[in-house]
Amino acid sequence: MKRRTWPLRLGGALVVGLGCLVLGAPSANSQKPAGGNLDRYGGAAAKVEGILLGGWGSGMAREDREFRTTGDGSIRVETDGYYSGARVQYLQAKDLTAQKADAFGLIELTMRFKPGVIRQRRQQQLQQGGAGGLGGGPGGIGGAAGGIGGLGGFGGGGPGGIRSGSGLEGGASAGAGFGSGPGSGFGGIGGNSGFAGAGGPGGAMGDPGGFGPGGGFGGGVGSAQTISPDTRRLKVMLVCQEGTFVASNFPLVLQPSSEEGWFVVGVPFVAFKGLEKARSAHLREIRIFGDTKDTFWIGQIRTAVDDEPIQVEPLDDDQQAVVGEPIEFAAVATGGLSPLQYSWDFDRSDGIQEDAIGPIAVWVYNQASKDVPGSPGELQPFQVTVTVRDLGGAKKPALQTANVTINP
Repeated sequence: MKRRTWPLRLGGALVVGLGCLVLGAPSANSQKPAGGNLDRYGGAAAKVEGILLGGWGSGMAREDREFRTTGDGSIRVETDGYYSGARVQYLQAKDLTAQKADAFGLIELTMRFKPGVIRQRRQQQLQQGGAGGLGGGPGGIGGAAGGIGGLGGFGGGGPGGIRSGSGLEGGASAGAGFGSGPGSGFGGIGGNSGFAGAGGPGGAMGDPGGFGPGGGFGGGVGSAQTISPDTRRLKVMLVCQEGTFVASNFPLVLQPSSEEGWFVVGVPFVAFKGLEKARSAHLREIRIFGDTKDTFWIGQIRTAVDDEPIQVEPLDDDQQAVVGEPIEFAAVATGGLSPLQYSWDFDRSDGIQEDAIGPIAVWVYNQASKDVPGSPGELQPFQVTVTVRDLGGAKKPALQTANVTINP
């Protein structure tokens, strides 16, 4: 992976080794941006950093000494939706012209979250076998293990079945809420295990956060996670001398950090509407909002270049099912900090190029495989293709194929 990082001024001593996504090893290609040196934020006092902290609406940003990464503290952010959040003002504008012009450029946030209160309450309900949560039926006592999935939808309890609108046990839920698969909700963040029913284990490692219906965008199945924050999406505003540019409703895809309890979130410059048309960009202020009432911490803010190619692991090949039987497909992909989009084509021959989206998909074939020409009794499998792209479209898409035979 080639990921060059340049700290923005959000502090004191900055550990260069944080330039690596997971293990913190410094990049061999680390260099200064063409636009000149940029100040950094690593947890020093606001006066030292040359910043002012404040709030927007009922939100707030303030200095905090309880949590820190490389400095003496962090920024505590209190948000209550997309109109109440944090303001970080720079006393001197920061030139982002060179960074925003790079197709692989992004804003990198090192963040810390509280365990989600909403999800904690729901987990307790499931463990007690209580009633289903928001919009759900009764919770299943002694539910079976949750299927592969993220956090599942806020539907009823019961086992995390395929296309079932199940609760937090996981599973490819088609119910409304925070479901994965072809449902209307958002995918689970970064691979948290499904919560257990009263009598069964939790689901397998889940799919990452979604972007659009069915969790279309995410980071990669099975990313290491230890918490499930209530915040699922962000709105980030870059207030520049040239104008204000907004990345709205951006999926929160958490990547591991070298600091315990902290995660790295990348927001590509291409996600900021209108920024690509600006000839220059001189940053005066960053505003950060979450999609719900929550508190989180920011330990660092910096710009980075993430040109790690997208890679997709081979799919399970030569699967078999019968007509009308649901069959589940799962893709595991990596691509640096960039949120990824998964697109599935379950029959290469039918001319339809996208049948489902998301890292985990469930499909039902309504017709059996045809006989191989000249070989009666030998079935010709359907070819399944998953194509993975990055949100910004800067990276080369990657794909994998597999065969599935459908018996009458």
